[in-house]
This record gives sequence, structure tokens and C-alpha cells, in this order.
Amino acid sequence: APSMGAIIALLVLILYVYAVLCTEFFRDAFVDGITSEDYFSRLDSSLFTLFSMMTLEWADIVRELMEEYYWAWAVFGTFLVATSFILYSLVIAVICDAVAVTEH
Repeated sequence: APSMGAIIALLVLILYVYAVLCTEFFRDAFVDGITSEDYFSRLDSSLFTLFSMMTLEWADIVRELMEEYYWAWAVFGTFLVATSFILYSLVIAVICDAVAVTEH
């Protein structure tokens, strides 16, 4: 359905924007010894980290970053709220589409 495609496109756009943002903000966090792993030094690393954060495995990374960047919670908080809302909308859209197909 086109609506599911639009939801996925919006999710990918938000993921990309936040990956660029996190790469710019937290690029040197691993080099400076703030994080235990290299999460944000390159765009592909940031994309993978944020994609895994969408599964709500985010607390350890954000806690490490907040030791140096106290405002890091705002970046990841807005990201998680936006992506969680979109993912749940996608799941509900799939369920509604399946129900509509079985009714006809």
C-alpha cells in the first residue's frame, strides 16, 4: 500500500537526518575516550547505531555520551520518540491492511 511506503520513506529520512546530526556532534567521542565503542565516527556507523537504537537498546550509549555531553538526552530522546511513533504506526498500518484484506 502507498501509505506503508510513505511511512517507511519518512522513517528512512528521519534516520538519515539524525545520523548526520550524531556524526557531526559525536564524531570524536570514541577517540576522546567518552564511549567504549566507535558508534558515531562515520555516517555508516551512525546509521547502524541509530538503527539499533530504534529497537530501544539505547541506554548504555546515551549514558556514556551524557558524561561529557549533558544535552545528548535531547537528541536521542527526540529521535526515539519520532521513530517509535513511526514504527508503531507502520505496525498498525500492516495490521489494518491485513484486516481489510480478510474482510473483502
